[in-house]
Amino acid sequence: MAGVKAATNSGYFYDSTVVPALVYCADMGFEVISMSFFCDQVTAAESWAINYCWSRGVLPVAAAGNSMSVLPFYPAAYENVLSVAATSWDDAKSSFSNWGSWVDVAAPGEGLSTITLSGGYTTTFAGTSGAGPHVAGLAGLLFAAAPNATNAMVRAA
Repeated sequence: MAGVKAATNSGYFYDSTVVPALVYCADMGFEVISMSFFCDQVTAAESWAINYCWSRGVLPVAAAGNSMSVLPFYPAAYENVLSVAATSWDDAKSSFSNWGSWVDVAAPGEGLSTITLSGGYTTTFAGTSGAGPHVAGLAGLLFAAAPNATNAMVRAA
């Protein structure tokens, strides 16, 4: 597991930061990429980078977004991405979660435990940005359990 910075220092995501990060992950042999960012725009460069990752055996996993929308959000809606919606404590779709035919799976996305910027802990984190890493972690476990599995096989599982 590794952390790769794909945003500017101010926290914004642009093709000029995301594309090199994705290419780096593919070239370094990563099996899974977890992306907890989303936008309603398709870009040729980002689409190319996702397809490059897929062609190198990587399974990109992305948060579907928190806009209560059925409209596609990217990178989750790209064909070669496993897109993740959020569920509530009772396993229903979270009210804020994006959804639609372009979303592949859902995972816990409310009441998540995480660290805070001040160094403490919270149990109130919510969002598809928290649901996505659950699925990425599961994908990593599947790759570990079946070392010869392809990204398509893990995605199908």
